[in-house]
Amino acid sequence: MASRPYILGSGQFGLTWTEEDVTHLPEILQDNNITRIDSAAIYPITSPGTSEHLIGKNKYVEKGFQVDTKVMWLAPDGRGHLSADAIEKSVGESLERLGLKKVRTNSSDTRRL
Repeated sequence: MASRPYILGSGQFGLTWTEEDVTHLPEILQDNNITRIDSAAIYPITSPGTSEHLIGKNKYVEKGFQVDTKVMWLAPDGRGHLSADAIEKSVGESLERLGLKKVRTNSSDTRRL
């Protein structure tokens, strides 16, 4: 039976993981067969977008990593916003921070709102 891949969560990038840590991390991850990064527009919660910014700045995708991210669904007032416009805005901002033109999609995971 094949082993399942490990995924690194980037919620601490820019918080407990410094920019220098994030810069040197790809080599260590690849040495350990970890090539998938989980991020979100809200990471880290104290500085939303910093995780994506650091992933983009350090060109993780160009280094062979698969980066998954999630939309920003919390507004500063604490209410959730998942309207089509809010999702489109969040995805656009994530793409900009990640330095990408598109993110990976999996149509079998797609859900209608």
